[in-house]
Amino acid sequence: ASGGDDGDLYKFLRKHLPYPIPSQILSAAVAGIDEIAQNPYKYPELHSYVNERLDIRATLARRLKKLSPTEFEDLLHPVFQEDEITLIATGGVLGFAAGGLQTKLGWGGPSAVPRAIGTIVFTLVSSMAFYLHQKYEAEQDPPLA
Repeated sequence: ASGGDDGDLYKFLRKHLPYPIPSQILSAAVAGIDEIAQNPYKYPELHSYVNERLDIRATLARRLKKLSPTEFEDLLHPVFQEDEITLIATGGVLGFAAGGLQTKLGWGGPSAVPRAIGTIVFTLVSSMAFYLHQKYEAEQDPPLA
């Protein structure tokens, strides 16, 4: 609703409402909608009415269920993309600590140490390859929006 007389809502209303409606009224309507959107706690009855009439929760649930796994991943990936490196690094550190603890406690017999080292090296190399592949694909694909 923001943007005033230059915003998308104003342009939408101007396009779909008859021209005898003065610009001042459209500007006031846009300002009112912006106020309501910015302060939802001041207008709880309006928000509950809109949510009930539009049935936003059910509509979102229905549309999200229709998405393929790839489309769903594409929808969520930008949310986690910022923290992707942190998640990968944290997983690596925790895996390294768990493997070291298991080796130190002697679980797995005498061949546990070489297998643990091999597993750590394999995990680090495959994680790095996966990350670099994802980064390469992201650079090749144009953004959806």
